[in-house]
Amino acid sequence: MLSYVRSARAPDAPLRRAPPSHAATTPTVAKREVERNAVFQAFASVAISMIFTALAMYGAVGVDMRGSVSVAQIWRVGMAISVLAPALIAPLMSYRIGLLVRSLEGARDQLEVMARRDPLTGLLNRRGVETAAQEIWSRRSGAVCVVMLDIDRFKSINDAHGHDIGDLALIHVARVIREAISAPGRVVARLGGEEFAVLLPGADLAEGLALAETLRAACEANPLRLEASSVPITLSLGVAAQAPEQASLRRLIGQADKALYRAKQEGRNRVCAAESAAWRETDVADRPALGAWALAAG
Repeated sequence: MLSYVRSARAPDAPLRRAPPSHAATTPTVAKREVERNAVFQAFASVAISMIFTALAMYGAVGVDMRGSVSVAQIWRVGMAISVLAPALIAPLMSYRIGLLVRSLEGARDQLEVMARRDPLTGLLNRRGVETAAQEIWSRRSGAVCVVMLDIDRFKSINDAHGHDIGDLALIHVARVIREAISAPGRVVARLGGEEFAVLLPGADLAEGLALAETLRAACEANPLRLEASSVPITLSLGVAAQAPEQASLRRLIGQADKALYRAKQEGRNRVCAAESAAWRETDVADRPALGAWALAAG
């Protein structure tokens, strides 16, 4: 997956492609670590056993290897090796295993984070927002607001400028959303394609509409700037809010999505509020990305 960065010294500079990162731990890296650890243990066991065998034989017969060795001497050598070699190998192996376990735990934690993040924008993905939505809905103490937003004519951007520029457009919109959503507890996610969602715990419909208009205006006023040109980007947004005792999160998501599509039908680049009676549970059936989230949230 391509990634892009913006200069820290010039935040308004055009986006550029970032070099690949090799710092992240992957399953392949963890597998190689296990294989290296197994090889190290085998070589260490053989080496330590050979060293103790040589020392024990030297203590029994000296440097004259042509001398005779009694059964008792062989028995003593074997006992020394069987006792001393494991006593030295075990702590070394335990230390190596401890390092490996910590490495695998770190890899597991990183993979769990990666599984909940969209690799292109860094926002939560559908799986991540499902978890966040359940937590918000379970501990809600006031109104909950959902803002669904979609990049207008995103396919035309891809067709006219290529998929690399389409990726840049997604990153640009994600940055605009992150800058506008600064309050703690708010959740931003990319559901798939050019569709995003914002969960606003404690916000009513008026607050949701105000934030949605801020997002719409910010994208319209800040086109995606490239090296030699710029690409205008606009958003269509749908907003829905409910008190905690009303309906379910699934219904709230469906209402916001219905409002989003009404914004598209009315000309795009606008914000529409949900109409509480305008949503049916089957409205999400033909939308795999939204449908899975909505049904899981319900």
